[in-house]
Amino acid sequence: MKKGFTLIELLVVVLIIGILSAVALPQYQKAVAKSRVAEAKIALKALQTAIHLVILEQGDTSNAQDSLSIEIPTSKYWTYEEEECPQGNCLFSATCKQDESITIYLQEEEYCKLAGHWPSCNENSFYPLVCFDDTGADKCKEYGFSKHLGDGFFVEY
Repeated sequence: MKKGFTLIELLVVVLIIGILSAVALPQYQKAVAKSRVAEAKIALKALQTAIHLVILEQGDTSNAQDSLSIEIPTSKYWTYEEEECPQGNCLFSATCKQDESITIYLQEEEYCKLAGHWPSCNENSFYPLVCFDDTGADKCKEYGFSKHLGDGFFVEY
């Protein structure tokens, strides 16, 4: 009796490995994308926390942004900018370098008051994180932004 594998057996093994990798690779890519979005969320949430601390110290929001002493780290995957947002003002935005259709904004509190979609605006809703997907593919939902505000905008509660 000869020892070894037949060509058919080897082809079946290669086929099974191919099917498993075809299923696993997209899931791996989604996990990588979620971790990269988490990086931007962490940086913007640190900024959000610093703003809240300044507001607690000063008692108002009039010059919270000017009193900050926090730096946003440089990133391989994100660019951070202080800019005007498409709907209302924002303090910072994070745009994905590899998928520029995704932008996360740290909105000013006025956005909460202007967006009639929100159930309430109180002291806890200052400077929310808002995700914008200009492709309309709802990628923001995949990244944990649950409330849809319309026109590709999602907010994280």
